Amino acid sequence: MTVCSISVACRVCCGRLIPWLLCCALMPISPAHSEESLDMSELIGLDLVDLLNVSVTTVTRTPETLSRTSAAVHVISNEDIRRSGMTTIPEILRTVPGVQVQQIDANEWAISIRGFNSVFSDKLLVMIDGRTVYTPLFAGVNWDVQDVVLDDVERIEVVLGPGGTLWGSNAVNGIISIVTKAASDTQGGLLTIGTDTDEPWSANWRFGGELAENAHYRWYAKLFSRDDYVDATGDDAGDEWSMGRGGFRIDWGVNSTDNVVVQGDVYAGKEDDLTAVTDPNVIGTTFVNDESKLRGANLLARWTRQLSDAGDLSLQVYYDRTDRDTAIFEENRDTVDIDFQHRFALADGHELTWGAGYRYTRKDLDGSFTLQFDPSETERHLGSVFVQDKFDIIDNRVQCIVGSKLEHNEFSGFEFQPGIRLLWTPNSRHSIWGSVARAVVTPSEAVTEIRINTATVPVFTPPGGFQLRQVRVIGDDDVGAQDLVAYEMGHRATLTTSLTVETAVFVNDYRRLSDTTVSADGLISTFTNDARATAYGGEIIARYKVNEDWLCSLSYAGHRIDYDRDRRGRASVQQATANEVPSHQIKARSLIDLPWNLELDTSLYYDENLSSPDVPAFFRLDIRVGWRPIETIDMSFGVRNALDDRHPEFVDSLGFRQSSEIERSVYGRISWRF
Repeated sequence: MTVCSISVACRVCCGRLIPWLLCCALMPISPAHSEESLDMSELIGLDLVDLLNVSVTTVTRTPETLSRTSAAVHVISNEDIRRSGMTTIPEILRTVPGVQVQQIDANEWAISIRGFNSVFSDKLLVMIDGRTVYTPLFAGVNWDVQDVVLDDVERIEVVLGPGGTLWGSNAVNGIISIVTKAASDTQGGLLTIGTDTDEPWSANWRFGGELAENAHYRWYAKLFSRDDYVDATGDDAGDEWSMGRGGFRIDWGVNSTDNVVVQGDVYAGKEDDLTAVTDPNVIGTTFVNDESKLRGANLLARWTRQLSDAGDLSLQVYYDRTDRDTAIFEENRDTVDIDFQHRFALADGHELTWGAGYRYTRKDLDGSFTLQFDPSETERHLGSVFVQDKFDIIDNRVQCIVGSKLEHNEFSGFEFQPGIRLLWTPNSRHSIWGSVARAVVTPSEAVTEIRINTATVPVFTPPGGFQLRQVRVIGDDDVGAQDLVAYEMGHRATLTTSLTVETAVFVNDYRRLSDTTVSADGLISTFTNDARATAYGGEIIARYKVNEDWLCSLSYAGHRIDYDRDRRGRASVQQATANEVPSHQIKARSLIDLPWNLELDTSLYYDENLSSPDVPAFFRLDIRVGWRPIETIDMSFGVRNALDDRHPEFVDSLGFRQSSEIERSVYGRISWRF
C-alpha cells in the first residue's frame, strides 16, 4: 500500500471514529447506585488492574495471570459475550484484535489469526473445554456445528501466535480455547428467547441442580432458525440454516483433591448453500441448491487430582461422532482422543509439566463425480508426548519457559515442535515478553487423498474436433507438513489504574506451505509443499476506564505476507492469487452503564484487505441497548451493521461457494433466570 493510500485510509477512519467517540462522550453517565439497586456489570466494575489478573491456562497448560503471560493473549469474559449482542461464537471472536472473522453466508465463516484466512483455514487450533474440534478432512473447523449456550461460557482464551510446543499440530498462527462454567455455577433455570430480522426465532433452555453435596449437574436445549441472506443483486442467496442441540454436564467433587467432569452434546440440523457441481456432459461448473444435513454427538470425561499448590494430575478422554450429508459428499467420522498431563515442582523453583496423548479417527466418505477421496475409508492414529519447564532466572523478575512436543502422524511421520519464552517484569506495572517457536500443520486428508473435478471444458483435438475433459485437483501422498518458525515480542503496561496498553509484534517464517502445481496442459493441479512466505505485523490495544460506569477500548492490528519463489525458482500459485496488500483492522468498543439499570454498548469495526481484492474495505457499527428491570430479567435490543444495508465480507477464490452479502439486522432478546 502506498503512503498516499494509507493517508486516505487514516483520514477515512478518523472521519468515522471521531464523531462516534464524541457521541459516546456526550452520553449521560449514571449516578452512584444505592445498595438496593442491581450490581453493576462485573466487567465495568473491575479496575483494569484486576482485569489483567484474570487467570488463563492455554499458553502453558497451567493457571497463570494474564499480566504474567509470555504471549499475546486476549480473554473474552462472559460479560463481554453478554454485552456484545452476538449469538454465535464466530461473531464473538470478531471483537479480538488480530483475529480475522469474515462471514461467508448465513451459515459459514472464514476465521484465522494473523492472516491466511480462507474457507479452509488450517493454521488455527480450536478447543471447547479441552476437546479439539478441528476436522482432519481439511485440518480446519466446521464453524456451523460449533455452538454452546453462551450464558454458560466462562471465558474464551485467544492466543495469537504458535502453540505447537504444548498443543501440537495446527496450533500454528493461534489458539482459541472456549471454557464453559462448572455445573455448580449454573444452578437454577435459564430461558432465553430472541428474534432477529435475519433469525426469526431462537430459544435456549438450561436448568441446573444438585445431585449430592459435592455433585452438580446442568442440561440444556437450544434451537434456532435463520433465513436466507442475499446475493450481490439483492435476491435470496439460498443459504438458510436451522439447528437444534442439547447436552449436559456433571461436576463431582469426589473428595478434597479429586474432581470428575462428564459432559456431552448432541445436535442435528440442516443448512442450504449454492454449491459448485461438475457434470461430465455440461461445459463449465453448475451451482445447485444444496440442502446439507448435519448430525453429531460427543461425550467427554475428565479426572483431575490436586497434588499440591504447584502439582496436579489430569486425564481426559472424549469421543466425537460427525455426520455431514451434502450434494457432493457424505462423511461419517468417529474420533477418540486421550490426553494425560502431570505437573509438579522440582528443586530450585522449577515447575515441570509433561504429558502424552493419543488420537484415533476413522472416516467413511461417499463421494460423487465432483469430489472423491481415495481411499474413501481410512483409519488414522496420532501419538504425542510433551514436556515443559517453567522457572525463574531472576526471582519474580525474569521467567523462562522452555519445552517441546514430539508428535507422530501417518502423513509426515515425526514432528518436533520446540519453543522458548522469556518474561521480564521490571515492576508491577510493566511486563515484557519474547518467544521463538516452531509449529507445523499436519497434512490434511484433502491435500493427500482428494480428487476434485472442478469444471468440464472443451479440448481441441486435431484435425478440427474437440472432446470434453475435466479440470481436476488431485491430492498427493508425498505432501509433507507445513512449517513455521515464529519470532514474537510484546509489552503490557498499566499506565494508570484507568489505562492499560498491550502491544505485540511478530515475524513468521513459513516454509513448505501448501501449494499446487499445474500440468503442462493446464487441466490437472496437484498439491505440493513448494510455497514459502514471510509474514510480519502486530497488534496494539488500549483500554480506558473513563469512570465507574464507562469502559472504552481501541485496537489496531495489521500484517503483511510476502511470498517467495519456490524451491525451483517459480512463483507459487499462492503468490499469484494472494492479496499482497497489507491487512488493517481497527476495532473500538464502548460499554456504558446508564441510570435505571440501562446499558448502552457500541462496537465499531474497520476491515481492509483481509482476504481478497474483490472485498472492499468496510465499516461495521453494532449498537446494543440492555435493560434489567429486575434482577432475574435481562433484556436487550440492538442493530448490527448499522452503517449500510449490506456488504460482502468474503469471496471464495476457490469457487466452491457462492458468497452472500451481510445485511443490516435488528434484534431483540430476553432472558429469564429462575
